[in-house]
Amino acid sequence: MQLWPANRWGARIRTKRGERWVDLKKPFAMVGSHPRCDIQIEDSRLPSVVYLVVIHYDRIEAWPTCPLAFPIWGRISKNHVLLVGKTRLQFFLKDDSPDTDVVEFESDLIEPVDAPLDVEQQLGTSPVPEIADPDADLVLDWGSGPKQKSLNRNISILGEDHPSLIRLHRAHLHRCDHGVVCFGEDVWLIDLHPEHLSEETPIIRHVRPGDPSVVLGGVHLWITGSEESDIDHLVKSARPIKSFEPLATTISDDDIETARTNTSEQNVAVVQAGSDDKVESLELALTERFLKKNAKQSFRRRALKFSAMTILSLAALSGIAVILTKGVLPMVRTIYQD
Repeated sequence: MQLWPANRWGARIRTKRGERWVDLKKPFAMVGSHPRCDIQIEDSRLPSVVYLVVIHYDRIEAWPTCPLAFPIWGRISKNHVLLVGKTRLQFFLKDDSPDTDVVEFESDLIEPVDAPLDVEQQLGTSPVPEIADPDADLVLDWGSGPKQKSLNRNISILGEDHPSLIRLHRAHLHRCDHGVVCFGEDVWLIDLHPEHLSEETPIIRHVRPGDPSVVLGGVHLWITGSEESDIDHLVKSARPIKSFEPLATTISDDDIETARTNTSEQNVAVVQAGSDDKVESLELALTERFLKKNAKQSFRRRALKFSAMTILSLAALSGIAVILTKGVLPMVRTIYQD
């Protein structure tokens, strides 16, 4: 998998025990306590990922993935110091001259994404090009139909709550679920919770316009490019949503067996293909039904909350009116009459 172009870069790590330099082999770095982080901070009190740092060409950006007391957001320079626990981090280009060669980073999806890469073999010789602006939109569906979200920056954080930049409430996401890196029509999704991944599962994946949906928590996500597309006819992945695996067990063995034997009079190949399609259809239909039910429940909760707030506000206003008419106004009249 080809990643986006970036200059050679690295990080200076300072602790009480001393200082060290780390060469970063990918155009992004996760900072946190998890072993799969590119910069691992040995502090059990820290979350698995604290910062997502991304370099594109010669621009470095840092985005927090959890609430911090004094976070740094957006573009940083070598003078910026990221304080993570008791560790101080500074990110540098390996060569600050304008003639720095651009590295086309590559990643193999078959092997773990954090396997060492031979940067020397990927070194380019062309001059640094201009940064490609985002030319893609996200289409998101978590039970109430697809919704389009324009990407107005190259790097965003998708999740449930602050400090995510793209926030989807009640969508079965983590606070900061995925990093979204976009250049032109190419989008890369970076999983910010490696503790839920197996060692063989890559942290990053590449998505382009026309690809089937990517399932994140309870959300189907597509990419659309500069060409107009009918979002109502986007292809949904039939893979059941991981967050809803317990619900998938409600599909009985009889249903699956029926799906597998409805075409028993046909040849074996046709039977196998048809039965697999039916099982996938059952899984997809069940997922869609659960998402719609969850959306309705969320709407009812919001309606009840709004009604309760309205009633309390009216009661408070009524109390204030009573106090004014029966307490304050008689006193004012008495003062002015005297």
